[in-house]
Amino acid sequence: MVFGENYRYHDTPDGEDCFDKLFFVTKYAACYGVLWSSVDVTLISHPVGYGPTLTRYAYLTIPIVGIAAAWTGAVCTATNIRKKDDHLNYAIGGVAAGALIGAWRRSLKVGCYSALAGAFLSALYKDSLMSNWNFLSTKKKPMWNNVWTVNRDYSITDDPPKTWTTGST
Repeated sequence: MVFGENYRYHDTPDGEDCFDKLFFVTKYAACYGVLWSSVDVTLISHPVGYGPTLTRYAYLTIPIVGIAAAWTGAVCTATNIRKKDDHLNYAIGGVAAGALIGAWRRSLKVGCYSALAGAFLSALYKDSLMSNWNFLSTKKKPMWNNVWTVNRDYSITDDPPKTWTTGST
């Protein structure tokens, strides 16, 4: 497998293929970091010149990638050291990520709260994986159609069932 092509994080059990998992997570973290940096640069901070703009991109993107890498590395390391695949490994990853958030913001209070929130949310996510319920579901079917759905149906009644056949056989 070259550079994690067609690889998903949960293709292999936790504790295996750590570098592929690390590459997968940091690749998406870098994309989201650049996206968030672009939003910040154009709508919030408005730096003037190339130097301040690139500095702002680095200030926002590099910590996001580092936080994702810390979470992935901590989960993989904890799984390999403990020889168990449970909620605690993900909680340890959440604490590692929260500690980096606190260091980035230079605040002990932010770091503690981020570590607690990261541990709780990561353990909850692991529970969703183990118990087979959706925590971060990307496949949501709307209860009704609205303006933002792809299949727009503005009719009042449902279509009749498609049980008819053509007259010629």
